[in-house]
Formats: sequence, structure tokens, C-alpha cells
Amino acid sequence: MTCDACHLTTHLPSPTNISIVNHDYETVDFKLYSSDTRYGILDNPVDNEFHKSVYNSDYDKSEFCQNCHNLTVDNRDAETTQFEWQGSSFQAMGVECQTCHMPLYSGKAAVTGPDRDNLHRHFFPGIDEALIDFPGKVEHRLALEDLLLTAAEINLFESPPDTIHSDTVWNARFIISNNTGHNFPSGTTFPRQLWLEVFAVANDDTLLASGFLDASGDIYDFYIDPNRNMDPQLSIFNTILYNAEGDSGLLKVSVENMVKMVDNTLPVSDSRIVDYSIPIPSGINGQLELTARLRFRSFPPFYLRHLGLESLIENVNIFDIDTISETIYVSSN
Repeated sequence: MTCDACHLTTHLPSPTNISIVNHDYETVDFKLYSSDTRYGILDNPVDNEFHKSVYNSDYDKSEFCQNCHNLTVDNRDAETTQFEWQGSSFQAMGVECQTCHMPLYSGKAAVTGPDRDNLHRHFFPGIDEALIDFPGKVEHRLALEDLLLTAAEINLFESPPDTIHSDTVWNARFIISNNTGHNFPSGTTFPRQLWLEVFAVANDDTLLASGFLDASGDIYDFYIDPNRNMDPQLSIFNTILYNAEGDSGLLKVSVENMVKMVDNTLPVSDSRIVDYSIPIPSGINGQLELTARLRFRSFPPFYLRHLGLESLIENVNIFDIDTISETIYVSSN
């Protein structure tokens, strides 16, 4: 993808539907106008020796992004980020894709140009981080982290009691709220992992551990533990694809052969409530420390190993989006 893919466009593009049936693979309809003119949002561009520059108001509209970020395969949804934004409170407030993913800054658009206060960053932070080096990777990582740390939040849905009695089961209920202008995660959500890590510890005894990593860096979802014996209370917010044979997930199913998608992402301007049952053994007195982290990464290690890219696993960062902790007294009386 080069600068020209955007800056030679003079109209709002349409969503993309590729057809496997008609052998129309990997086709995105860019209607580019090849000339010596480039278009953008500066209404008073300065002439330069490389190309003419012309103002086009479409470049500040979310619809400009939809041919890459609304993708269907033979009418099956693969990526619907811009559709998720449509009709949301963010659209009503005038918050466009560019507002978050191309934030404004002050500076010069060109070395010899004037100072401006309406320039857009071109790091395009979202939820994907490159696994190999490239110019500007450090800056992109910082922009990505800044965006993700505001993307969602965790809270206890109900205030915990002052005291929990031993020999009972306490139900800890969390609410995870989405602060973004689309579902979270969004885009190609089936390889991405957004999950809750929860620990409950009393007197150095771990009463609940969920969302932790195994020795290979994977969480115990159905790819690693199909019977959910290791982590029966895991809460993960992504999508799962199913094919006609009932197989599911990344290793056997792709958009091309899926017949159903189960969506567990956080809806736009909405939240999900999850419950954790914490057994309190008899005879315990003291404090119960409850901690929860909402964690995200672009790729699970098992998938990179499946693709023969094990050497890149160490480059996958986990972002801790939000963390909460509570201390509750436990009594045996």
C-alpha cells in the first residue's frame, strides 16, 4: 500500500465484496485517477515540484475507509469496522475514523511549507503491531499503546460485600465496557485475542486463576484446551468461524469456507458482563485479593507456530488495557 492508494482517489469508495465462486480473489476496487495531481484535506496546498495538490473534503470522512475496512467474501462478513461505526453515537458526534486513527498535529506538511494546525498523523494506529522492523516502528508502537489504553475498561458490576464467609462460593461479576467507535476488537477479529485475566488469592492460596498463560505463552482457550479443563471460566472477546463440518477456529476454518461466525467482541458503545465463581474453602480468615486485567495481542503464539513463524513470537506484545483490584475480608464465622 503506497501513498497513491489514497491520494489518487477523488470519490468515496464502496465496500468490498470479493468472490471466491467467481474466482475474483483479493480484489479491492480502487478507482485511482493517474495523473500528476494528488488530493488531500489541505484547502490551501502549496505548489511543489513533484505533483499538483488539490483539496478534497472526502478525506476527512469515515466512508473514505470502507473499501479496505468493510470486506465481505461472497456476501459473508469478514471485516465490518466502518459498518459498526455507522449509526453509532460516535457518528452522531462527528467522530470519524480519522479522528482516532489519524490524529491531528501542528507542523509542516512539507519541508518548505507553512506551519499548519490541521495535519493528520500517518501512523494509522489500530490494534495491529508489525512483527518485523520498519521505519517509524517505535513511534507507531507508542501511538498504538496510547490508543489501546483508552479502548476499554473493567469494573465490578456489583460492589463486593464487606465480608465473604468461608465454605461458600462467591460470584464476582465484572462489566467490560467498549470505549471505541466500533466493536472491540474490530477488523479481522478471529486471530486476535482480547481476554480477561483474573486472580483471587487468600492467605497465599490461589482460589481462582483464569486467563493466565501456559509455558508456550498461550492462553487455555479451545485451541489449547478443547475440554476447557484448565480454564473453564476463561472470558475471551473475539470471533470464531465455523465451517459446514462443524470445525471451528483459525487452524481449520477461514472466511472462504465458513458458514457461521460467532461474535463475542465488545459491541460499539456497549459492554459485556462476565461472572467468575470463586470457591471459598472452609476455615479461611483474612483478606481475599481480587485482581483483573484486560489484555490484548494481535496474534496468539500457537497460530504463528502453525504458520511456521515461530521466530516472530517474541515480537508479539501484550497490551494491558485496564487493571482493577479489590480487597475483601474473609471470615469463617
